[in-house]
Amino acid sequence: MKAQIATEYLFVLGIILVILIPILYYATSESTNAINLNDAQDTAQTLAKTADYVYSLGPGTSNKIIVNMPPGIKNVTISGKEITLKTSKYGDVIGVSKANLTGNISSFQGIHEVIVKCLDTGIVSITQ
Repeated sequence: MKAQIATEYLFVLGIILVILIPILYYATSESTNAINLNDAQDTAQTLAKTADYVYSLGPGTSNKIIVNMPPGIKNVTISGKEITLKTSKYGDVIGVSKANLTGNISSFQGIHEVIVKCLDTGIVSITQ
């Protein structure tokens, strides 16, 4: 009798695990994707807001900031008044500035130190 109860208990526990493991995997995957998208949006917005700040103070002003590039960024384009982070999963993440922008930063995952400087021409340069 005890063996039958133990066997039934293990069977029920197995069914519960078969149901819970895919649900937990999906939840973990979705939360990781959401965190990466938020990091990309935060990076684009931080760069754009810093460019606005430096632009408002005029030529010769510079500011050094730290940004976190999340995984999955294929390319970073800085031109016109936009900073575009092309991602492999979410499309384009865009930060819009009031200033005309130029520059180049790497798209490698990790922490980057970026220098944002207002040039004598009034264009804001974003470089590493």
